[in-house]
Amino acid sequence: NSNETVFVFRFNTPPAQWKPEGMLMASSNATGFGNSLAISDGWIFVGTPESTVDGQSKAGAVLAYFWVETAHEWQLEQTLNATDPTSDARFGFPSITVIGSQLAVGCAHCDNQQGAVYIFNLVDYGEWRLATKLQTSDGASGDRFGHSIALEHDMLFVGTPGRDENRGCVYYFQNNNNTDRKSTR
Repeated sequence: NSNETVFVFRFNTPPAQWKPEGMLMASSNATGFGNSLAISDGWIFVGTPESTVDGQSKAGAVLAYFWVETAHEWQLEQTLNATDPTSDARFGFPSITVIGSQLAVGCAHCDNQQGAVYIFNLVDYGEWRLATKLQTSDGASGDRFGHSIALEHDMLFVGTPGRDENRGCVYYFQNNNNTDRKSTR
């Protein structure tokens, strides 16, 4: 794990250039550190899909770092896991996306590769809290729902490359008050 590092750069103007801001280093139990990344509003999310969670090998986790201006450094604030960690699920792989106070974490290997997407909301005191686990009602083993994800305002798009004999599809979810999500394929 000593080689698992995420390098952070900040774009400064003037002059218009990228400058190193710091490094995020994997802890001894964070395996696969940096396989997926997302950044927004002072937060960096780092996927560690091969980490062991609750004794489950390669269950995966996502580490949430926050920029602390007074310390001029990124500090680990929270470790996010699936509510139902299982071996080889690889939570956080291969996709994480964040917009504002909403975070979506893909878990394409969950449930025999049927896949899932976990939605977290930022609540008071900088805590990310699980809001829901999304899966499709017509999902099947090998679909890999959550392989790619994108958030835009109140819409979530979820890539499912194994669907329909690997022809794939994209599911669309409309968020109504963070509870009622409807999908179309």
